[in-house]
Amino acid sequence: MRPLLRQWHSLKGGRERAAPHIKTYGRVTRDETFDWFVVTSANLSKPAWGAQEGKPPNQGLRLRSYEAGVLFYPALWGEKTVLVPTYRSDFPSDEQVRWARERGYKTIVAIRMTWDLPFRKYDDGDVPWVKNRSYLGTDWLGNSW
Repeated sequence: MRPLLRQWHSLKGGRERAAPHIKTYGRVTRDETFDWFVVTSANLSKPAWGAQEGKPPNQGLRLRSYEAGVLFYPALWGEKTVLVPTYRSDFPSDEQVRWARERGYKTIVAIRMTWDLPFRKYDDGDVPWVKNRSYLGTDWLGNSW
């Protein structure tokens, strides 16, 4: 079976000018749908997710940074639900709907992707953006940094 995503999409997230300041985590299935998907403000860190601190009897989970997030999983919409990734669209494509119906899914939930696939490695000349560093050139609005 051909992977689901590579059949239908340009695989461009449509976020070329600015990446959203969110974190996304998910588990991709063999047919490139999602078992679950999380959209959150939380980094993968102990302050954000918590850690056991202290010694008994005062031991407990300590959160140092409160974050918000939303967990999506198929059972939220009932049986026979599938989560499908979408690119530059908030809705599943006709082909995704057809694919899901052929496999017996009744509910199709679109998960809007925030990144492009395939992932691209940084080139030697690429430099990460840091707010207190100067850069040559201008951005798309003509501002220099």
